[in-house]
Amino acid sequence: MKIIIIISFLFISILLKGQSFGVIFTSGIYTIKDVTKEMDKEIRKGLNRKVITESFNVKTGDTLTYKIQHNTDGFAVKYTFNLIENEESYCDFEQYIFDCSPCSQKHLKDFIKLCEFRKKSDSVYVSNYFYKTEMVVSYKPGSKDCLVLTFKYVDLYKREYKKIYNNLPKLQEEN
Repeated sequence: MKIIIIISFLFISILLKGQSFGVIFTSGIYTIKDVTKEMDKEIRKGLNRKVITESFNVKTGDTLTYKIQHNTDGFAVKYTFNLIENEESYCDFEQYIFDCSPCSQKHLKDFIKLCEFRKKSDSVYVSNYFYKTEMVVSYKPGSKDCLVLTFKYVDLYKREYKKIYNNLPKLQEEN
């Protein structure tokens, strides 16, 4: 009987697993075409698994915004493409605006783990060199619980960036 309960619990937890939007596009190598292709792929997977109930995107000038509604939460993702190189625009800014406190905390922990962020100050984190990204954690206007995660590309040479990153303490993983 215990085995059936454990197997049922594992099966249900797999089905309830939320859609992961764990790619950070601010590393200076993603164009609007790359971001759109990857986000559309993740959204299709979520729709097929019935984890995402609805989504849409809007492109205005150099800004691309996705609004995504999960079964349990909702959020918006905003990208800007101001980093110009070889006449091509690359993503330099990415922002997640959450509608739910527990889910925003979960996503924050996921991003910290994914990019090996280290804390620079109370609300500013720095990723490992692969992502070359600074994350600023703030609260959604009008809400003291829902987070806004803002990712910005850091344009520094490898030696400078690694010096800053290596001088910051590693974050303790919470269970």
